[in-house]
Amino acid sequence: MEWSFKSKLPLVEGECTHIKSCEMYTLLRLAGTLRAWQNRYCRADYTQCERYKRSQQGREVPVNLMPNGEKLKTGA
Repeated sequence: MEWSFKSKLPLVEGECTHIKSCEMYTLLRLAGTLRAWQNRYCRADYTQCERYKRSQQGREVPVNLMPNGEKLKTGA
C-alpha cells in the first residue's frame, strides 16, 4: 500500500465515485490538454480531490473549483 505524502493517508486507487455527476469532470473531459487532472484526481487518488472532499463533508462544491482547491477563472 502506498501512502500520500501530503495527507499521510493511504492512496486510493480507482475511479472516483463522483465521475458521473462531477461538473468539473465534464469540463476536463472536453479539454484534452487537461487530461493530467483526470489522471491525477478522477482516475487515481480521488480522495485528494478538493471537490470530492467537500462533497463528502456536505459542503457546497463551486462549479469552478479545481481538484487541487484552486478556483478556475471564468470569463465574465
